[in-house]
Amino acid sequence: MASTTQVLGAAHEATVAELLQTEGLTIVARNFHCKMGEIDIVATRQRALHFVEVRYRRDDRYGNGADSVTIAKQAKLKRSAKYFLHCNPEYHSFHCQFDVVSVTGTHSPYDINWITDAFS
Repeated sequence: MASTTQVLGAAHEATVAELLQTEGLTIVARNFHCKMGEIDIVATRQRALHFVEVRYRRDDRYGNGADSVTIAKQAKLKRSAKYFLHCNPEYHSFHCQFDVVSVTGTHSPYDINWITDAFS
């Protein structure tokens, strides 16, 4: 049985996926798992491949969700992205970038901050 945190996380990831689609991105994968880690959303627009990390915070008292993407988390995402590309060679010629979407608030409408190309 999924925990409350997992259910909330899945709901916010779905909200972000809808936002990305509204902005013209095509969702390629959600919750891509490998032994290196997980990528919440993989999406494309034109010849760009977006590896999207979704972070939720009830409030920004201790910083927003984007602040919680540490150097160690970035390294895990990079390793996972490398593996995704290994498994999906059709994306080798795409420009790759890492986006972070921070979702803050307890009720809709949430404060959503999409940081494109957040780190390299």
